[in-house]
Amino acid sequence: MLIELLPTFFAAAIALPLVWHGSIKSRAESRADLSYRVSSMTYWSGVILKRTDGFFKKFGDTNRTIEKRELQLKAVSEFPFIRQTILREFPYVRDWTHEERLKFEIRTLIIMRKKHFRGAEGFEISNYHKIIISATLARLTMGIRRKFDLPRFQLIEVYPREFYSRLIERDVKGLTLGNGRLFLSWAHFEEGHDDPSDKVHVGLHEFAHAIMIEFDKFEYTPAWADWHREADPVYRSIADTENHFFRQYGGTNMAEFWAVTVETFFEQPREFSMQFPSLFRETCRMLNQWPQEVNGEIVKW
Repeated sequence: MLIELLPTFFAAAIALPLVWHGSIKSRAESRADLSYRVSSMTYWSGVILKRTDGFFKKFGDTNRTIEKRELQLKAVSEFPFIRQTILREFPYVRDWTHEERLKFEIRTLIIMRKKHFRGAEGFEISNYHKIIISATLARLTMGIRRKFDLPRFQLIEVYPREFYSRLIERDVKGLTLGNGRLFLSWAHFEEGHDDPSDKVHVGLHEFAHAIMIEFDKFEYTPAWADWHREADPVYRSIADTENHFFRQYGGTNMAEFWAVTVETFFEQPREFSMQFPSLFRETCRMLNQWPQEVNGEIVKW
């Protein structure tokens, strides 16, 4: 609690003594982190980043504290590559404030560290793949303060292409299980990433399912009742409407409609807001993200 109220440099100075002298929880975290083969220095940089979140929330991100956080991140070996990759692959972040970009970069780093990525059927996972997948999740959960990394989901398994699921006995492009495992076809993930406006993105789709599972099917999320009220008539209309704004797969069930809605929210937000303003507003509330327009184009979340 004390660390949350101190500037980052002081937090760094006192973090290690606190951890190694009497903090059972932190020793457990350290052992877990070692299993991911992350160095002690970079691990504790990550811990300090999280500990100082309280300072930023309470007192605001002044230029001075942002500069200190920037200096701190230089100790994290992967960070420069993460920043370069995000600027190249997610160009819309250039329209964000420095503070917003830094939050996005840090969350991408934390997600990348916490998840176990595994290639399947000969697919080799590189840091590039990890960053793109982690940043996609960070983008989706930017408005979520707690559990933005979806801690229930520890494993992300990536296949080179569409794969067969013995569980549902058919080929799939992505699959999310309640036991904390998420499966993706990289070919289809990349296709969705490269076309940011076709309303189809297997990464956003599967992470939308994961959010629903992480938060107990939104049973304790007050905004869900309002979202469901607005969504239900739209969901029911899909089966009876040709060329519906939402793709037909969204009419399978409400869980799939939620995932399709999330894809659409990020890929065609302006059209979404114009055609279904009430549902769009409730989706903003659910994700706690409020798009802003510049010259008629939505550029900031």
